Amino acid sequence: MHFLNQLGYIKARIQELSFRKLPSLQYWKKRVELFGEESVYNLGLRGKALLRFQAEERALLLKEMERQHPHQGYALDLGCGPGHKTPFFKMRTSYDWISLDPVIPFLKSNSNKESKFRINANAESIPFQRETMSLILCCRVLGGILAPESLKQCAQSIQTLLKPGGRFIMLEAVSEKGSQGHWVIRNENDYINRFPLLGLKVQGELAEKKLRFVLFSGTKPKFQYHPEVLS
Repeated sequence: MHFLNQLGYIKARIQELSFRKLPSLQYWKKRVELFGEESVYNLGLRGKALLRFQAEERALLLKEMERQHPHQGYALDLGCGPGHKTPFFKMRTSYDWISLDPVIPFLKSNSNKESKFRINANAESIPFQRETMSLILCCRVLGGILAPESLKQCAQSIQTLLKPGGRFIMLEAVSEKGSQGHWVIRNENDYINRFPLLGLKVQGELAEKKLRFVLFSGTKPKFQYHPEVLS
């Protein structure tokens, strides 16, 4: 993070509090202006602690990917942010990676240039034809979708975009108590129940300060289904 001193960081944190009530996309654009690529993480996580969390996150996600082969076709990094994970996964899998994010500066990062395609779009309206993705990866994204109807649309799109046999891997903060603000912390069953076609299961977890991140994964069945199942 490009701050000359700790005082600059504190001033930025105070400024961030002033625009928390903005609509979600506006909030994130301003947050990116203040904190750059580190804006996608807990702002209290810095330095070596942040690097350690990033490494643990990549290792957990890769382990889950390795549970199923071959790695063929398109893989969508949904809400890719600045693309910290893209080069790592590109070197270790044979998917054609696609980065999608609503924040344009993220898509211009050097890491996201490793992707085959970079798409500026929201998670609620993913601009691809049905059954085109072999894998959809979604890390710390769905909590930023505040409206229940928008989250429903996103879940429907994910299930529709996956090929039969395609996989969905998601890492998201969860809590039984819940939380509302610029980020919604839901419980495990809330996420599991939103993806009925995929049979989501908990495969692991990470701790980030006071937050608990759960790794979910599921596979789309290899049979024809009726679209009304997604309604």
